[in-house]
Amino acid sequence: MSNFKYKKPKCVIFDADGVVINTGEQMSSKYVRKFGVDMKLFDEFFSGVFSDCLTGKADLKAEIMPYLKKWSWNGSLDEFLAWWFDSENCVDNRVIKVIKELKRNNIHVYLATNQEKYRGEYLKAEMGFNDLFDGVFISADIGYKKPEKEFFNKIMATIKQDSGAKPEDILFFDDSKSYIEGAKEVGIEAYIYDNFYQDLLPVLAKYWYNFKLEDWGKQNKDIALSKRNKELYIQDGDVWWCRLGQNIGFEQDGKSKDYSRPVVVIKRLSNYTFLATPLTTASHEHSFRIDVGDFGGKRSKAIISQIRVIDKMRLENRIGRINKIYLEGIRKSIKGML
Repeated sequence: MSNFKYKKPKCVIFDADGVVINTGEQMSSKYVRKFGVDMKLFDEFFSGVFSDCLTGKADLKAEIMPYLKKWSWNGSLDEFLAWWFDSENCVDNRVIKVIKELKRNNIHVYLATNQEKYRGEYLKAEMGFNDLFDGVFISADIGYKKPEKEFFNKIMATIKQDSGAKPEDILFFDDSKSYIEGAKEVGIEAYIYDNFYQDLLPVLAKYWYNFKLEDWGKQNKDIALSKRNKELYIQDGDVWWCRLGQNIGFEQDGKSKDYSRPVVVIKRLSNYTFLATPLTTASHEHSFRIDVGDFGGKRSKAIISQIRVIDKMRLENRIGRINKIYLEGIRKSIKGML
């Protein structure tokens, strides 16, 4: 049973990476993919002295400098940190909207995150978190990190001074089970976060009517956090059912209740995104409708005027694959259209 017993919380705490920030890929993975460096070289650093950087016992710039050569970085230290921090500058705008709505309801909202001091300053200044939150708690500033009891005790002392909130007046969302357990041990009402619609909105809706699921775009499902789709492998020429969403005007959206329709992958751009065009079985002839053969017993055409970048988290299931000749025909027609 909830500690609140139907009493509304006085404040809400969010984690940064994995909740407010959602890059879909850690910096080290991006670096390895981009520069072809052995991941073991990154593991050596991040599983070692980096832990001391998170509590302010070591300085990131001093500790990371010897590793830059191992990682084949040709630029300066500051350039590396800029690349790192910028590569993970990707907020989830739905969560940002929730934060602003909570503040409109006079709820104090805080960020509590394990960060070394330089990225901590980046979050506060460059990403605007100092202005967004009523308080930003950085482990390097506190001297302890989640899930340590001292970390939560220190932030609760500040929160109580700011808002008068006790542990039982606080909601906390984090994507780490151990951090959730650490928060619960000191009396905070803590929830694991993996999915915006399944893990965040239902909890908030218990206390505030304006967080009802139907009011937050029920059809725009949280595909981006689907663990299954993170593992999907796509190839050029693949045809997938895809949740395109409900679009505007003459844009092509899905026809089912989930706004899904088949798309063909024109070009794989990364491990996460690709260029695609929706397919149609309409018989209407048009220079922007290119034949791709039969699917499901019907002649299909690619609508190249609707080419777009799509994240693979929108994909549902693979239908098949078009012939290479058709794929080259689509690409040639797209070049001609441009």
